[in-house]
Amino acid sequence: MAKPMSHLSPNRRGGLTGVYFRTGSEFKEIPLPQIPDCEAPAKQGGDEYVKTLDYSVSPVRWLKTGALILAIPNQWLMQSGTEPECSETVTIALTLSTRC
Repeated sequence: MAKPMSHLSPNRRGGLTGVYFRTGSEFKEIPLPQIPDCEAPAKQGGDEYVKTLDYSVSPVRWLKTGALILAIPNQWLMQSGTEPECSETVTIALTLSTRC
């Protein structure tokens, strides 16, 4: 039976998670579903979005069911210097058809 594992690949603004299944001595990467992003803050009183400071999709833990919990923090820089943020927790269910 294939055993799942997750790996965080860090980058300069956060990192992304890859999910793999091990069968024997081989690892097969499984694409994650599209995860909706937090929306960048809207203009407020002339304050505009400048850039993304942090965006990560990090593995938190595996559940006994085989589902994976992911933490997704986002942070932006606004023209005024403020740094609004949002954080989401997402659970991904992996089915047998996904694994094979």
